Amino acid sequence: MLTEPCNTSAVVSFYGAVSQPLRCVWSFYSTSAAVEPSSPSVKTAVPGPKSNALKRDLDSIQNTELVRFFVDYARSAGNYIMDVDGNVMLDLMTQIASIPVGYNHPRILKALMDPANLSTFANRPALGMHPPAQFGSDLSNTLVTVAPPGIDQVMTMACGACSVENALKAAFMAYRRRERGGNPPSQEEIQTSLKNSPPGCPKLSALSFNNAFHGRTMGALALTHTKWVHKLDFPSPNWPIASFPYLKYPLEDYVNENKAEEAKCLAEVTHLHLLCLTAKTLALRLVNISR
Repeated sequence: MLTEPCNTSAVVSFYGAVSQPLRCVWSFYSTSAAVEPSSPSVKTAVPGPKSNALKRDLDSIQNTELVRFFVDYARSAGNYIMDVDGNVMLDLMTQIASIPVGYNHPRILKALMDPANLSTFANRPALGMHPPAQFGSDLSNTLVTVAPPGIDQVMTMACGACSVENALKAAFMAYRRRERGGNPPSQEEIQTSLKNSPPGCPKLSALSFNNAFHGRTMGALALTHTKWVHKLDFPSPNWPIASFPYLKYPLEDYVNENKAEEAKCLAEVTHLHLLCLTAKTLALRLVNISR
């Protein structure tokens, strides 16, 4: 647990009266469980004057082109986000779908307050090499309980793009290990891998689909085909891209048209698959509908 005394005057200004000096960690978490508003409330233009002033300040040290408004996270709650100008808005973006349980969820705050978790938060373990003692039981009691049937191995990742990057690595590794028939890599493979050359860096590919979004790191970006602004000026491997069925709705009114669309796309995938098999380059297929 943190032991430095907290400057309670700063806490009071945001969260109301505090009757005695508190430890920093408790003063933040014990007072930040905001109550979810009953409806939106807009008091200024969005962005408001405070957001605009903060954006001007931030613009002096980084690109702020995508900044919409600045947020008062301490006062945001549940499905509602509050900006620094006091505007309350129903949030359908949820930080790019990263907080599906809403703002300042009591159980999230409780987990952050738990002294048993503080050493993990403070020390940022390299989990692959030096996990904390409870890491195995934590995984067994969380991710393993919701894993699909037949999946008994789990790995934590920092974000969605990281997950895609590691999925690519795992697929390529499995493909090459099968090709080696259980034998270790050759010295030629080891040496050429450091020079970005085959056979160490094989000419394999992943099949993705038009309008897919998998992330914006370099590997995931090679599988992403939504907005040009995500991809312009970045080198990318020449991996195959197939059409994904664009169905008409309601489905019951367009049965024949949708069957034809699906058949066309499947034929395209089959064609690309055969081309890659001929060249021995296709290692995996990825499907993700654009958000």
